[in-house]
Amino acid sequence: MGTGNLIFSSKKGVELDYYGRAYAGTLIYNSTMPNSLLNGVIAHEIVHIYQVDDFISVNSYMDKLNNNSRFFNSKIFDWVYLDINSLITVGAYSLEGINKQCYYDNYFEWEANLFSERDICD
Repeated sequence: MGTGNLIFSSKKGVELDYYGRAYAGTLIYNSTMPNSLLNGVIAHEIVHIYQVDDFISVNSYMDKLNNNSRFFNSKIFDWVYLDINSLITVGAYSLEGINKQCYYDNYFEWEANLFSERDICD
């Protein structure tokens, strides 16, 4: 598949009640799931990767800070990338999931579900 993202499969390392997970631009799926679900799971998880990249655009401002600040312009930031988008998205995802009756009542899951073949809430 030509997605531009790293995609891994594993029989372990993915929680038993999940078919796939997206981690910082990388996707891992449970290779023991039925093949009929594979495309839907990959599509669902890729949407989560896009959500991190596009939902919040704080990282684009980090480049300006990096050029204009002594702290951010230090040599360590030549090797370390501060992925602020991921931190903010994880926080927003957690807040969105509070007191929800259904897994897909969370906006992030609802949006990703639009591109996959998973069930929705009644």
